[in-house]
Amino acid sequence: MLLALPFLFLWMVWEKREHALPSLVPFGHIISLLIAGAFFAIDLALWNWSIDHTTIVNSTLFNNTAVFFAPFILWLTIGERQTLWFILMTCLGFIGCIFLVGESLTISVTNLLGDCVALTSGLMVALYLITLKRIREEITTGFLMFWTGFFSLLFLALFAYLFGEPFWPFTLKDLLSIFGQAILVHILGQGFLAYSLGKIPTAYTALILFLAPLTAAVLGWIIFNEALSEVITPW
Repeated sequence: MLLALPFLFLWMVWEKREHALPSLVPFGHIISLLIAGAFFAIDLALWNWSIDHTTIVNSTLFNNTAVFFAPFILWLTIGERQTLWFILMTCLGFIGCIFLVGESLTISVTNLLGDCVALTSGLMVALYLITLKRIREEITTGFLMFWTGFFSLLFLALFAYLFGEPFWPFTLKDLLSIFGQAILVHILGQGFLAYSLGKIPTAYTALILFLAPLTAAVLGWIIFNEALSEVITPW
């Protein structure tokens, strides 16, 4: 998050120069951005913790249960109902992901802690998306990304301190990995996600997140040898 902030700041400054942004300070939206940053930080903390206690595919699949949490929370809070077609497609997509991951999806007592933590992180993703949606139509993408990133940084630093985690990477490999996450995952991935919230409903954005377990299944198979199924052999 720290490495991403300078690039996000330049993005926000560019928006101001293009007259798409009246101010660099989040007047009127600071509470919503703070809450969104907190939800995102908790999601990241729980998701990364879950990976130590379950498989990559399990953690990613359960993290993306936001597609179920988001419509349910929207229905409870503002009475927004989804169509039967959307509900069917959501269930079909989830079942499809389960079939795709094959052997990599392992439900067992050993993985129970990691699975529950990943499931909770999925709830945090849903709350994060809903909070962003409330303000996304009023502010620009770069502005939103910078300030949610800034507040997430504060919460993540607090978590690192409380749980005794190392704050700085110790090797060049670690630094390259974290820099890649800053650029590819946060600035590009989360940036496109934030942009989409201004164009499509929150529930549909959550549905698109099913691409994550698909990607995790393929990369987990290639890089970490977590087999997709017995009948698939890499060439």
